[in-house]
Amino acid sequence: MKKPGNKLNTYNPDQLTAAELWAIGLSSMLSCQNHERLDTLFGCAQTEENIEAWKQSHQRYWGVTDHDSLLDMGKWLVDEGGHNAGFMSRLNYLRLLTDKEQLIYIEQYKEDVDEYARLQLVYNNIGKLNAAGIMSWDMGRYINMLKKGIVIGYSWKIIK
Repeated sequence: MKKPGNKLNTYNPDQLTAAELWAIGLSSMLSCQNHERLDTLFGCAQTEENIEAWKQSHQRYWGVTDHDSLLDMGKWLVDEGGHNAGFMSRLNYLRLLTDKEQLIYIEQYKEDVDEYARLQLVYNNIGKLNAAGIMSWDMGRYINMLKKGIVIGYSWKIIK
């Protein structure tokens, strides 16, 4: 039952479906990071400039160039573990070590900037995340890619 005067329950200017609103919510962390709006499905205007930028971003960062490669990326992110697989592997290893051993282990990777950053992420969240790890990040990433994929012609629906 709606509370009287609660505009959060009624604000939906684009008349989005429950599934589309769920997609906005699930991808909202990434949308915020990208300075996108959260009150529309696509996050910003569907201009030629934005569409071209989304195409380039999909290709450069994810290797996505068409419908099939978008679905393949989703399979990797959601079905095959995506970034979460590596996160959980690092997390499980660090949990075997004492606090001091964890820091020594991480310092060994200081020259490998990417791996050092990944290990820092795991270390900083070692007691904060449950068994799902960062699965929601992978799912949110895929939903975000699907939202943009609709506009650039790589995808037709977000959720069946």
